[in-house]
Amino acid sequence: MTSLGHWPSRLAAGAFILNSGLSKRDADDEAAAGLHGAAAGAYPFLKSMDPKQFVRLLSTTEIGLGAALLIPLVPTGVAGLGLTAFSAGLVGMYLRTPGTHHEGSVRPTEQGLPLAKDVWLVGAGLGMVVEGVAHRAALRRHRRRKALLRAAGTTGHHGRRWHRGAGEEHGHDHHATRRHGHAKHDGCHHHLGRHGGRGRHDGTAARERHGHGVAGALRRKAHREH
Repeated sequence: MTSLGHWPSRLAAGAFILNSGLSKRDADDEAAAGLHGAAAGAYPFLKSMDPKQFVRLLSTTEIGLGAALLIPLVPTGVAGLGLTAFSAGLVGMYLRTPGTHHEGSVRPTEQGLPLAKDVWLVGAGLGMVVEGVAHRAALRRHRRRKALLRAAGTTGHHGRRWHRGAGEEHGHDHHATRRHGHAKHDGCHHHLGRHGGRGRHDGTAARERHGHGVAGALRRKAHREH
């Protein structure tokens, strides 16, 4: 579900974010107020949220994201999407907070260096998203090609069966016709041999006997006259 090439970045980012989330679970009021103030300065809509509630929500988010990056069953694209969204929020806070980067530039100051280094998480997350999308596209192409090959194989199999069946049936009819023709031919010869041939043979014998009888009568008549 994920390539080996992304495991180093997943393990590093997952361990880092999971540890950050676990450390925020027991944040005191002062630490919670500092985190909430920094976030609310970059994103004003967070000002209405209670600092302790904000830190609790942030801690839960980081723990869930870190675990998703470390668990192999989570697809790379899903884990990368969560990492990209989270790290984009951190980079946005860096860009929105005054004093974290030089004026008119994105180069970090000493104060903004801890926030600026989170940009590597954006790159890791985007790489995972790209790989996840490419993997799903390749999987769809593979399934489509497999389905086409299966359909083509089924059609060819049915075609061969139909052709073989038609050929066998045609051959059966042809052999039956030949056998029937031979039977008729042999029957005709047998019939002619029994009736026509015998009739011709009997007629010839009768004519021969009649000829011998006439010749004998003429010889006897000539002998009497003599």
